[in-house]
Amino acid sequence: MSEDGRQVPRCSVAKSTSTPSLSTQGVPIDDSRTTRRGVFRHFALWLYFLAGTLSLVLGIAGIFLPILPTTPFLLLTSYCYIRSSPRLHRWLLHHPWFGPPLRDWERHRGVRRGVKVAAFVMMASVVVVSWLTQRLPPAGLWALTGLFAVGAFVVWRLPTVKIQLPISNDEGPMTST
Repeated sequence: MSEDGRQVPRCSVAKSTSTPSLSTQGVPIDDSRTTRRGVFRHFALWLYFLAGTLSLVLGIAGIFLPILPTTPFLLLTSYCYIRSSPRLHRWLLHHPWFGPPLRDWERHRGVRRGVKVAAFVMMASVVVVSWLTQRLPPAGLWALTGLFAVGAFVVWRLPTVKIQLPISNDEGPMTST
């Protein structure tokens, strides 16, 4: 305590024979960014953040471009954000568009039937339009058809989440007898 009754912050020195760790005003100095492990961890956090943001941009582009898949990019975004920024991961899970499929995947490791049908219809429509307009060479059309077959197989093999409606014990309006 000082003469006027205020508490005076202390400086402390670690009781180690190695390099002392100074702290100012009772708060230890964070030197984790100066050690090799701390630098690597900080660099890895930034890489996860950048990869998550890039995959989010590609996932958003996939909403409008049927060639780019949206869900795998969102799953990658979730993976990267959970390792770099829990706040961004929470935002992603509670987002009205991105949240439901991500929550289904995290809770049940599957996708809903409607998502499977939409993915199949979008992929099939791209193949059909490509064949009808024939703007690609024949080898390109067959390659696109082969990619469609692989994509359809992958979507078909994903586990399907069954939607369970909450059971209500409501019998209607209460009546007094």
